[in-house]
Amino acid sequence: MADNGDADHDGHQNGEVALTLVAFTTAKNNAPQIKVKMANSGLEQTKVLIDASQSMDADGDPLQFTWQFAADVSFQQLRHGVIELTLPKVDKDTWLNFGVQVSDGQQTVKQALQLLVQDKPITPDPEPQPQPDAGEGSGGSINLLMLLALLFIAGFRKAEQLNRT
Repeated sequence: MADNGDADHDGHQNGEVALTLVAFTTAKNNAPQIKVKMANSGLEQTKVLIDASQSMDADGDPLQFTWQFAADVSFQQLRHGVIELTLPKVDKDTWLNFGVQVSDGQQTVKQALQLLVQDKPITPDPEPQPQPDAGEGSGGSINLLMLLALLFIAGFRKAEQLNRT
């Protein structure tokens, strides 16, 4: 390196050589941390909430969520990191295995999740109870009235007989 040479950036022959050095550093990127809140189980054909919105990145990078389910499972994203999962129909209690991937654009982390899908117990239709006919319900009242009328008449006749003697 020479004073006022190609590497001297001050542009003068002054007994000094001015250099511009550029240092490159690579900042270490921290992987995201996944935090999931959800129920451990749910009844078949109902909806459950799965919330990974509290996942974080120490570097403050924005996060992207990717949910992985079997083809017959449907879900809807409600907001960033939160989904509503419709549990499938099952013939017996069954574990549903699925996963979530969270990426900060540089690193991606995965978490396997499990939820017990409970078979709804089949409740048989209640046995039909016999319903009284409209005419049957009033039969007891009519019979009682007729009995009272007969007793009244019998009592009235007895009283007439006593009065004659």
